[in-house]
Amino acid sequence: MKHTYSLHIIVRILVLCLFLQNCSGFSNAPLNSEKEFNIQDLLDQEFTADGGHLVSFYEGQEEIKATVQVNPLDEKDKIYNEVNVVVEKGVELASLAKLDRKTQQKRIQIQFSKEQKGKPQSVVIHKPWLMGGMKEVIIFCGNPGVGKSSLCNSIFQSSKPIFNSGVSILTGMTTNKQQYLHEGKLYVDTPGLADPETRTKAGKAITEALKHNGNYKIVFVITLEGGRLSPEDVATIETVCEAIKVPFEYGLIFNKVTPGIRKKIIGIGVESYVKKYSISLDNNINNLTEEFILNLIQLGLSEGYFKAFTKQPSSATMLMRESHMEDEEGEYFSANSPNMKNLLNFLGKLKATEIHESNIIPLDTTDYKKKIEEQEAKNKKLEEELNKVKEENRRQIRDLDAQINKLNEELAKKGEGFWSKVGNFLGDVGIAIGSAIVGGIVKSIFHRPGPTCNPDPGGHTEL
Repeated sequence: MKHTYSLHIIVRILVLCLFLQNCSGFSNAPLNSEKEFNIQDLLDQEFTADGGHLVSFYEGQEEIKATVQVNPLDEKDKIYNEVNVVVEKGVELASLAKLDRKTQQKRIQIQFSKEQKGKPQSVVIHKPWLMGGMKEVIIFCGNPGVGKSSLCNSIFQSSKPIFNSGVSILTGMTTNKQQYLHEGKLYVDTPGLADPETRTKAGKAITEALKHNGNYKIVFVITLEGGRLSPEDVATIETVCEAIKVPFEYGLIFNKVTPGIRKKIIGIGVESYVKKYSISLDNNINNLTEEFILNLIQLGLSEGYFKAFTKQPSSATMLMRESHMEDEEGEYFSANSPNMKNLLNFLGKLKATEIHESNIIPLDTTDYKKKIEEQEAKNKKLEEELNKVKEENRRQIRDLDAQINKLNEELAKKGEGFWSKVGNFLGDVGIAIGSAIVGGIVKSIFHRPGPTCNPDPGGHTEL
C-alpha cells in the first residue's frame, strides 16, 4: 500500500508539472526566462550584436546578465553593465558560441531604453531565422518626418510605442532600436538620407538592413508639400533601389495627405480618365460609385507622380493626415480607422522578393546632391508637360461638353429627367473634382461614364 501511495504522489506531481508547463504556453511573450538555459558556453567570450555592439555574458546573483559596449568603433564608446538578457524560445545557447560574427549579428539584438536614449535595456537572443524557411522582412524607407515609425507602431498596436518617432537610427539607437519582430515578421524602420551630416552612416545602416537574407516587402514612405514631390524623397528612393541587384518590386505610401491634396489628386485622375477611355454615352449612370472615385485617385497618383521615378512602384496607397498624430510623439492609427485598414490591406497585397546578402551592394550616397538637382529639373519639366496635357484635356472636354448639352436638351424634351439620376451623387466628391478642374469637366464625367471601374477597395492600385 505504501508503494502504491508513493506512485500516486509521483503521478500527481508529474501531472501538476505538465499542467504548469502548458500554462506557460498561453503567454503572448515569445521570450523565455534566461534561468531555463545553461550559459556555461557563453561565459568568457565576446559576441557581436546587430549594429556592431559588443556583448559579453556573466552570471548574476539569480540570473544571466550582460555587459554591452555600444558603438565600439566610436571614440566615445560607452560600456553598460548588468543589462538584462532574454532568450527566444527554441534557442540553443551552445550553438551560439560557435557562430561567426556576421551570424551573431543576426541572432543577437540590443533593445534600447525609451527613457534614457542610447542606454541598453536588454539583450535579446533570437533563434535562427532560416528555421522553417526565410523570414519575411518588411522594411520601411524614407526621409525623417514622413511618418515611418508611426506607421510601424500602428501595425504593432502596442500600449507603448515600439519605435520612437523622429529618433535617429545612428545616434546610439542603431538599427536594433528600430527593428521589431511582430507576428513572425521583422519590421525595420531605416534612417533617411536627406541630412548631409549623417548621410554616409545612414547609407551603411540601410545597406545592413537589406542583408537579412529574407523575403522582403520594400515600402517607401513620402509626403507631398503643396501637392509636389520632394526631390530629396525621390533621390532617396533612387539611391536605395540602385543598391538592390535583383529584380524586385516596391510599394509607395503617400502619407499625411490633406483634403486639399486629395482633391488635387482626384482632379488629375479625372483628366487622365477622360483622356484614357473612350467614353460611351450608352453606359449606365448607376455604375458611378465610390469605387469609381477610388479609381480616379489611383489614376491621379500614377499619372501625376510615378513618372518622376526611374523605377516606378508596383503599387501605391494614400493615407490621410490625422491631426492627433502631428504634435504628440508615439501616436498612431487606431485599430479600426480607415487609414489602418488601408495600410494593412496595402501591405498584405504587396509582393515580397527573396533578397540575399549577395544581392546587395553598398548604398552610394556620393552623388545624392546631384540626384536632387536632376530631380528638381525633372520636376519642372514634368510640370510643364502636365500643364500642356491639362490644356489639351480641357479642349477635348469643351468639345464633349457641347455634345452633351445637345443630348441633354433632347433628353429633357423626352422627360427623361437625366440630371435627377446624378444629383444625389454630386456631394463632397463632386466638389473636390469641381475645385480641381475647370469648364464643364464635372458635367462631362458624370454624364459620360466610361467602363465600369473595379479598383482595389483598399484604396491602392496594382500597376
